[in-house]
Amino acid sequence: YVSPAYERVWGRSAESLYSRPKAWVEAILPADRERVYATFETLSRDRPEVSVEYRIARPDGTVRWIHDRGFTVRDAAGDVVGHTGVATDVTERKQVETALERQQAELRALFDLLPVMIWFKDTENRIRRVNKAVADAAGLTVEEIEGRPSVEIYPKDAAKYHADDLEVI
Repeated sequence: YVSPAYERVWGRSAESLYSRPKAWVEAILPADRERVYATFETLSRDRPEVSVEYRIARPDGTVRWIHDRGFTVRDAAGDVVGHTGVATDVTERKQVETALERQQAELRALFDLLPVMIWFKDTENRIRRVNKAVADAAGLTVEEIEGRPSVEIYPKDAAKYHADDLEVI
């Protein structure tokens, strides 16, 4: 069985897939194909379900993102008799993720370029986020600071500012 959605998403006829069951693989972008092959090769008695995301090229040249799940099919005795799969078009989600990643990178760049020290702390006085100015002043990297209690970074000053920080939070 081939869902009618195959024609809409993949831009190919269901009949073409019935006549050449592996034709769907040809649509996978070459950069993703080996990873998809490797994922589906693990689909066996020991691994009854796999999941992978990849890109396909439609005949009209557009690219779509697919989330594909494969499953083993067993008979009444538990022997593997075949495989089946469900492919979902996740292009819109991938586009939103890409836009969000770009916005986060831009905000991070702006955050780090500001010449003032900026940090975010939680109610337990743990530093959640800092900019480069804070890291430079502390003589540490951003990664060494984020996630740690401020008392570890500023042992002399953290306690006296904690009440004010809680009020702001």
